Amino acid sequence: MFFELLMVAGVLTIPIWGVVFCLNLISIIENIQYKKDFTKNKVWFTISFVIIVSVITYGLVASS
Repeated sequence: MFFELLMVAGVLTIPIWGVVFCLNLISIIENIQYKKDFTKNKVWFTISFVIIVSVITYGLVASS
């Protein structure tokens, strides 16, 4: 019962963790390459990363 609840909570929060990871990664890249503008790339990179991670996670959960 507890493991199932924990797994559901983990699966449902994957997109949130994806967004947090992506924004932190872009922040680090901006600190290294401070002369480039990442505003358009930041949005598309975050959306694509969250979709990829969510599809992989939901696929793994559905197959088990």
